[in-house]
Amino acid sequence: MNEIEKERLDQLIKNIPDIWQYKDILYVGAYQGRFHFWEEMKRNNSKVWLVEIDSEACDWLRKDHIWLQGVVNCNIKDFRDYIENNDILKKWQTLLWSHGVCTLEKNEGFKVIKDLEKLISKLLVHIVPYGTLSGTGNASIWYPEDFVNLGYKCSTLGNIHERNSNLLAWKYVK
Repeated sequence: MNEIEKERLDQLIKNIPDIWQYKDILYVGAYQGRFHFWEEMKRNNSKVWLVEIDSEACDWLRKDHIWLQGVVNCNIKDFRDYIENNDILKKWQTLLWSHGVCTLEKNEGFKVIKDLEKLISKLLVHIVPYGTLSGTGNASIWYPEDFVNLGYKCSTLGNIHERNSNLLAWKYVK
């Protein structure tokens, strides 16, 4: 684990110390570069479903990570339709969405967040760049107040609009 990944894992555990208490996790955006949470998930016997848009990453995940409960290759915007069309009648305890909502236009991002909230019973966690840098491929810039207005608590790492900054937003479902 590199220093940036360690900082993000530490940020997660410091702000949400009970994160691994919830065993049933829907992890969105888990391509090869975002696995610094996996050892904690495995150590805590988490049951993890992954949603990833990249089909090659999904093939690799299915082949090399057979401990996963499910790997779904689809755009998160279509995930509700996917689970309905495949008779997956499930509600996960935790959503861990890593660097995804920032790839959507902001209005669409708000809609997708609200849609995903209906699938989660305990805790929602979003991890996005804090602000943006040109060339990152982000469609929208997210700030703490965007999440606070949706009922989330927030923590940031690094300076706004700098590479490797991080915005962590979490909300417990009541």
